[in-house]
Amino acid sequence: LIAAPVLMFSFEYFIMACFAPRMYVLHKIGDLIK
Repeated sequence: LIAAPVLMFSFEYFIMACFAPRMYVLHKIGDLIK
């Protein structure tokens, strides 16, 4: 019962860890282009 939410949380955290830096870089590049 406890494993499922923890697994979902770690998966969500993993996704955020993967995508957040890319989004940050894209945002910075967007600022430079403006």
